[in-house]
Amino acid sequence: ALPISQFVAPTLAETVPTGRTPFAMVPIIDDAGACRSTVDGLLSEPEVGVKVEGVHLCRTGRVAIVEICTQSGDAYLFDITTLGNAAFAEGGLKELLESPAVLKVVFDGRVCNDALYHLHGFCMQNVLDLQVLHALKFKGNGDKYVDGLAKCIDKSGVLSASEWKAYEETKMNGKTVFAPEKGGCETAWEHRPLSAELAKYCHSDARLLLPMKAAWDEPALTALVMRRSAERLQKAIQHDQPAKGKHMANLDFPLDPEVHIDGGRNLPTECPICYEALACADSLAPEVRCLPCGHAFHDECLAGWIRAQAPPERVNGLARECPQCRQQFSSTARALFQKGVVKNVDPTHPFSSRRPREGQNPRAAPACRHMVATGYCSFGERCRFNHVLG
Repeated sequence: ALPISQFVAPTLAETVPTGRTPFAMVPIIDDAGACRSTVDGLLSEPEVGVKVEGVHLCRTGRVAIVEICTQSGDAYLFDITTLGNAAFAEGGLKELLESPAVLKVVFDGRVCNDALYHLHGFCMQNVLDLQVLHALKFKGNGDKYVDGLAKCIDKSGVLSASEWKAYEETKMNGKTVFAPEKGGCETAWEHRPLSAELAKYCHSDARLLLPMKAAWDEPALTALVMRRSAERLQKAIQHDQPAKGKHMANLDFPLDPEVHIDGGRNLPTECPICYEALACADSLAPEVRCLPCGHAFHDECLAGWIRAQAPPERVNGLARECPQCRQQFSSTARALFQKGVVKNVDPTHPFSSRRPREGQNPRAAPACRHMVATGYCSFGERCRFNHVLG
C-alpha cells in the first residue's frame, strides 16, 4: 500500500461528479518515499492536471503545494513546504513535470513556472495552458485581455449550477485564510498541518483542469496551443521581472497562427504592405513597428496605410486595425504626420518623439513603455528605448 502521512479532513468531504476523487480522499504527501512511489505511478499517465500554490507565488516567493490530478479522478497534494527540494529530486516531481511523455495541463502556467524555474531550477515541459486554449478558441481580434480561471470554469460548463455555488463558497472560504484583503495571511500556505480550507481551495481548481480540456478540446488547435504555451512560459521565466502584476491580464500572445515567436520576440521576415525585408543591417533601414497582435510593418508603410484609409475604416480620423489581421489597436494623431513615422502604434510604447541617437547609452534613452506596462517588448534588441527599468 502507498505510504501516505495524512489525508484531508473527512469533515469537509464534498459531493463531486462521478469519476472525480471525493475531497476527503485526497492524500497530502509529505514523505520523500511516498512522493517517489506516487510519481512512479503518475509517469504512466498520458496527461495530468497540475496546480501550484504558495506564498506570493513567483520567483520572489515560495512554493508550498503542488497538486496533480489524473484522468481517472485520482488527486495528490504534494507538500513542498515540508519536503523542500527533496520533492523534486528524490521524490521525482521534477522528472514528472519535465517528462515529454506526460502532458501537463495547467491554467496560466507563467506564475508557477516562474517560481519553479528560479527557486527550484527547472521548468515544466510538454505543457498545455488552458488560458491559451481558451483565448485561441474564443477570443477575437478586438480582445485585449485573457479571462481568469473562475470565469473560464463558469464558461466551460463542467460544473452544474449547484456545483458552481459550492465552488464559489470553497474559494471564498480559502481566501479568508490566506488573502490579506479578506482578513487572512498569505503565509498560511506554509502552516502545518495544512488548513483543510486551503487544501480544498487548491483541489477545487485542480480537479477541473482535465474536464475543462476535454470540454474545449479541438485537435486542429492542439499544435498551436502547445507552441503558444511553451513560448509563453519561456517569456515569463526569461524576463527580468517576476510574473506578477496587473499586466498578467493582458493578452500576451498573438492569436494569428502565422505569427512565430522565438525567445519571446516576434520575428516576421517581411513587411506585409511593401513586401520588402523588415530586418536589415543598414543603419539607414526604415524603422519597424510591431502591433499588439504580433504583426510588424515598416513605420512609413504603416503610417501611409493609416492615412489612406477612408470611412468607415477610420475611427476619430485614424484607422485602428492591423492591415493584416484587422485586430484593433490604439493610436493617436500625435507624431502620425511627423516625417511619416508612427511613434505610438503600440499603445505601450512612448508617445515622445524623442528617439535615442545611434550608439547612445541605452540607459540614457527614454523608458520603453511596453516594458513598463507588460514586462515584454516585441521589438527585442531592435528597440532603441531603455529596457533596463528601475
